[in-house]
Amino acid sequence: RGMLAGWGIPAAGVFAVQGGQPLVLGTLVVVGSCVAAKAASTAAAQAADVPSLESIIPLGRSAMRQTHAAVAATLLVPWGIALAGFLGWAVSADAASLGTLLVLGALAGAGLAAGAVRLAYRPALDWGSVMLLAALGQATGPMIQHFAYGYDVMVVAVVALVAGLFLSPVPVLLPAVAAVVAAIAWGVGTSVSV
Repeated sequence: RGMLAGWGIPAAGVFAVQGGQPLVLGTLVVVGSCVAAKAASTAAAQAADVPSLESIIPLGRSAMRQTHAAVAATLLVPWGIALAGFLGWAVSADAASLGTLLVLGALAGAGLAAGAVRLAYRPALDWGSVMLLAALGQATGPMIQHFAYGYDVMVVAVVALVAGLFLSPVPVLLPAVAAVVAAIAWGVGTSVSV
């Protein structure tokens, strides 16, 4: 359901807002991508809730996160390609730009998968420190940091796709930049130390 909802959010923006307002469409693409990535990481989130389950499998923590990210990527890369194709049609991209948008969609899917795994394995919120900081009037910092953990990587992973939608023609170097961003997102999202 979440993957379909992730599709429905940008699609609603395409069909509801005539003329494709860039800010509205870009925001809906980011929100829809985060919804789809959260749905794709359900298995990783369930595994993170039961660490003893992962201890049965003879893989290290890093390899386990890489595996969860690869599984999420098998769902999110085709999802990103299809979304990029649909959005390319919606903004009337030419043939050359459409191919670039498809590549950007695939790279965004890989980055979303890494962000989804980061979200699934986010550290628990230390409510003791939050309550202590609340007494000082500074409790919002740790709470915002906790709730943004994982979504930060997802948003950065989708920026190149959103930029590609509104740049005509799509710059040739944008897929290279997106590939670097996806590689960094993969490293951050699957790291056990960050």
